[in-house]
Amino acid sequence: MIETIDQACVRLRLLDDIDQELDRLAAEAAAAPKNLAAERSVLAELTTAREATEQALAGARKRMAEAEREHEALEAKRDRANKRMETIASQAQLDATTRELETLAELIGESETVILMGYDEVETLEATLDEQTERQGNATVGLAEHEAAWIAREPIVVARQAELTAAREPQYGALDSRVAQRYMLGRQQAMFTPLSGITWIHAGTICTTCNARISPRWVQDSGDYKAWHACDSCKRLMVKTIVQDGPEGDDEAAEAAEG
Repeated sequence: MIETIDQACVRLRLLDDIDQELDRLAAEAAAAPKNLAAERSVLAELTTAREATEQALAGARKRMAEAEREHEALEAKRDRANKRMETIASQAQLDATTRELETLAELIGESETVILMGYDEVETLEATLDEQTERQGNATVGLAEHEAAWIAREPIVVARQAELTAAREPQYGALDSRVAQRYMLGRQQAMFTPLSGITWIHAGTICTTCNARISPRWVQDSGDYKAWHACDSCKRLMVKTIVQDGPEGDDEAAEAAEG
C-alpha cells in the first residue's frame, strides 16, 4: 500500500522525535566519559598542588624551628655577656663586651624579624593547605558521585538507544526512498541545531528553522499534503503548515502511520 503524504508526514514526525532523542543520548554518552576524565584531571591537579603546599609548609616549619633555636642561642650569648659585665676588671674587657652586646642586639633583632616572617609564611601556607584540602575533598566526593551516577545511568542509555534504534528502523524503512534521502539531507546541515530533517512554517511563509522565506505555493502544498517541499536554506522537509504555537495534531494520520 502506497503511503499518502499526510501519513508520511506523521511518520517523519515520529522519526524526527526518535532521531533527536538518539542524538541527545549519543551526546550524553560521549560527554559523560569526557566530563569524568576532566574531573579526574582537576582532582589530580588539586592533589599535586596540595602535596606541594604540604612540602612547602614542612620546609617553612623546619626553617622556623631553626630560626627559633638560633634566636635562643643568641639570647643565651647575650645573657652570658651581660653576666660578664658584672665582673669586668678592665676597660679592654668592657669595650669588647660592649661591642659583643651591640652585635648580639643586632643579630637578635634580625632573628626576630626572620621568626615573624616565618610565622606569617607558616600561617599563610596553613590557610592555603586547609583550602586545598577542602577543595580536594569536595572534588573527590563529586567525582565519586558522578562516577556512580554514570555507572547507573550508562546501561539505561544503552538500553534506550537499542530500543529507539529498533523503533526507528520500520519508520525509516517505510518512507519513500526519495523522501528518506531528503530527510537525511536536512539532518546533515550541522549549522542548524538541533539536527532535524523536518521543519514547519511560522507566521505565514517563514521557516521556523532558519527564518528563510518560503514560497507561498510551497506552503500551501505542504499544508494541504499535496506535494513535498524542502526549505532552500536549511534543506529540511516541510511536513505541515502550522500556526504560531506549534504543529497541529493529526491523530488519524498518526494512527495510520503507526499501523
